[in-house]
Amino acid sequence: MICKSCSAQIPDNAAVCPYCQTHYAPQAPQAPQAPQAPQGQCGFSNAAPANFLPLAIFTTVCCCVPLGIVSIIKANKANELASKGDFAGAAAAASEAKMWAIIGIIGGFIVGIISFVINFAAGIASEL
Repeated sequence: MICKSCSAQIPDNAAVCPYCQTHYAPQAPQAPQAPQAPQGQCGFSNAAPANFLPLAIFTTVCCCVPLGIVSIIKANKANELASKGDFAGAAAAASEAKMWAIIGIIGGFIVGIISFVINFAAGIASEL
């Protein structure tokens, strides 16, 4: 450590500078530590999981309204459980929200393709 008054090199645990008699509060050595997420029961992290709300909204607006609404409800449940500290329940609800959103997106594309094929076939049939 360097004395702030006389700039002399003094021991790190010195309470008084031996050259100019400046007093220092003793400092405990500090080792750098990487921040770690606290672990809850069963090894779950105590961090709020992703709730997949944007994916749920996309599903509702663009693909399949009924399944998108289910996904939004599950995402909201994940937020509520995380705010209450139930991170395991929040992770389960977020997983369900993701599942319903993906099912809605895939279902919306399948219905869209079937609708296109039917309309295309009806257009060809009307020209005959």
